[in-house]
Amino acid sequence: MTGFTLSIDIPPGATVLDAKKQIGTMRYQEFEPLQLVYGASILEDSTKIEDINYAPNTYVVFHNLRRPKLIQREKVEEPPQRPEPQPEIIEEPQQPVQNPPPVEEPIPEPVSPAPETENPEPKHHERSASKKKEYNFDPPNFDQLIAQLLEMGFPIEKCKHALRSYNYEVDRAADALLTSL
Repeated sequence: MTGFTLSIDIPPGATVLDAKKQIGTMRYQEFEPLQLVYGASILEDSTKIEDINYAPNTYVVFHNLRRPKLIQREKVEEPPQRPEPQPEIIEEPQQPVQNPPPVEEPIPEPVSPAPETENPEPKHHERSASKKKEYNFDPPNFDQLIAQLLEMGFPIEKCKHALRSYNYEVDRAADALLTSL
């Protein structure tokens, strides 16, 4: 997240698509890859702005799904730079590296396993650990879900934690990450 803020005037009856077009012309060359996020959900293009129940002193976050192509302003010609002189490299002959002779170490003899005791420890601990593993699996698309949050600029560990905390729902995880800042 860059922290860039933008204020736009929206005419009555305008849709989210109209707002995206306006943001696109002000900041980027294209508007299709933009997503507007408000209240833990991604706004649909056909939604009217007045229907999103925008509260005062809150923000609508816009997220560019692609790397931004910023509108280029007039280029100011820079004076040509002189190439920096390269230092002269002199190769010196190197002495070959000699490894020390190998040292033979005695091979330890195998140790027989300890005999079984009359009261072996209960296997309950192993079972509970395997059950614990069953509940710790992430969905197959976990990397894609993380990528969506990473594109918004959050650290990977916070993304993983938020997704797991909010049952792998990207919108809720993004809202939690945004509000925790």
